Amino acid sequence: MNIQLTQPIKWWCFYMAILLLPIAFGVAAIMNLAQSPETADCVSESLSNQAAASVFYCANMLASEPDVNNLYQAIKLVETIPKDNPLYSAKLIDKWSMEILRLSENAVQSGELGKAVDMANMIPVDIPAHQIALKKIQQWKSIWSQAEVIDKAARETIDKDKKNNWYLALVKAKELRKLDNNYWTTDKYQELVHYIQDVREKDENITQMEKEMEEDIAKSTTIKETDLINQLEVTQEAEDIAKLKKARTLASSGKIEDMRSAVDEANLIISDNRYEEAQKFITSIKHKIERVEDSSYLQEAKKLAAKNDEISLQLAISKASLINNESYLYAAASKSIKQWEDKISQLTSQANKPKQEIISNDANTNLNHWENLQIEATPQDLILEKATDTFNSQN
Repeated sequence: MNIQLTQPIKWWCFYMAILLLPIAFGVAAIMNLAQSPETADCVSESLSNQAAASVFYCANMLASEPDVNNLYQAIKLVETIPKDNPLYSAKLIDKWSMEILRLSENAVQSGELGKAVDMANMIPVDIPAHQIALKKIQQWKSIWSQAEVIDKAARETIDKDKKNNWYLALVKAKELRKLDNNYWTTDKYQELVHYIQDVREKDENITQMEKEMEEDIAKSTTIKETDLINQLEVTQEAEDIAKLKKARTLASSGKIEDMRSAVDEANLIISDNRYEEAQKFITSIKHKIERVEDSSYLQEAKKLAAKNDEISLQLAISKASLINNESYLYAAASKSIKQWEDKISQLTSQANKPKQEIISNDANTNLNHWENLQIEATPQDLILEKATDTFNSQN
């Protein structure tokens, strides 16, 4: 009696074990994938000689952030791709090189000459933009030398004769405003003017006895100085009005380069009566530049996404990610990015579906092998597979 009951129980346990085994493997695979890094370690992949598709993807991910070091790494990654490979892109290398040069220009315009030179020198010597960088570095150093000579001459002029040479020192200082560098035409120019004014004010603090002895002369001198200051202010405002008019004319074209030139021109305005107006204009034009650039980023991203393959979708996401969260297009960009990420997931699921059918047909033979493949598979492997198929079809 007992023996007859024991036999069915053993068969029942055996069937349950068979049913639970695929579930256990599935849970283990999901846990392993959940612990995987979300994005590829671009540096390690390049060093381990991964295929061109993975390297190309990593380079674009690095270049999506406006950072000189990332752009440099992106260039070096793309250069590792053979030039006869369809994924090798000289245009991207040139574009990222010019972006490094633009960031270098921003640094030198902010007064960081040494940093700007170091950044520009990061452009590889075998790239056409390297020659442009060398010319830029020479130009920056030349402007810097001119500015330092002017600054030194103005200070020496006021130091020689504080009472009579302050106006000559101001005239000399005004030469800084003619240089093609925002740092010297604004910050350093104002610093030099304040220095001259401070020296002059300290010199005017003479003793009471000297004031009484030179009272008549002092009154006459004060009147002349006031007239000169008023004349300078009138002249300065007239020049600033002309600069603001020129800036508005440049910006009216709607071209990004013209609008940037308009901002540079407006930054030269320093008179009290026109300074606030110029700053409002600069803010307005900068916002307009951002709108134009963000619109361009989103359009380019949509063109890439329209190809409807995983590599193009990844590149579209990288391009749309350049739009910052303060942009009016940020919401639209975020929505598109979410749609493209969903599409990538859908394509990945479709690619995996035939393999899952093979498992269901022969679970005992192929289950362990396929689960290992599923665990080891990464988004970069899928991108590599797609790129390899494309390369083979073209050859």
